[in-house]
Amino acid sequence: MPRWYRLHGRRKEQIVGERPFPKPKVAWKIANYQQAILYRIVMLASGCALNWNNGNTLCSMLAARALVETAALFLEFEHRLDELFSCSDIEGIDALINNRTFASKDEEWLENNSDFRATNILTIIDKIDKKLAAKGRMREHYDSLSERCHPNSFGHFFFFGTLDTDTDTTTFTDDKMKMANLRIIMAAMLLVPMIERSMERLDATILKVADLQGR
Repeated sequence: MPRWYRLHGRRKEQIVGERPFPKPKVAWKIANYQQAILYRIVMLASGCALNWNNGNTLCSMLAARALVETAALFLEFEHRLDELFSCSDIEGIDALINNRTFASKDEEWLENNSDFRATNILTIIDKIDKKLAAKGRMREHYDSLSERCHPNSFGHFFFFGTLDTDTDTTTFTDDKMKMANLRIIMAAMLLVPMIERSMERLDATILKVADLQGR
């Protein structure tokens, strides 16, 4: 069974604000955020697989890039949450989860909600990249995916076309560099087991935050 499908089984249809979530429900907020990210991860991972299986390499790569962004965001959130919990900083935890839940780049909305300004995803990727064993690889992989996803030469002409300079003939195909493309997509999918373990740790942390707030 694919890891992303196991994550599918962790999804909930409702998070009810009752025990073990005391008011003002900081742990409840975290559980809501966890589920929103979980739904997104499952949809992106399945999108990678389904688009690849249907021969749509470009959309599979677009989903893979978004998967890297979301994984980095969630892993960095878990790290920051652990730091705040270790200091018993319930107010800091509340501010963190409010920011991550309602983060936006809409300048008009941010005029009255400046605490919810979204952090640039490259900043997030660089921060979590420094904490991984293979430092620098997440950003390197993300940049490579971005180059393939953007509508520049590597995202259109070199993605689909092959030029024969001897005959001035260009051949186009949907599956150029198929195995190379698969490797870059699979590298993103390898983040799914990390997310699964992070989700398991967060389940325990949510209960600890509820207990901290209750005290």
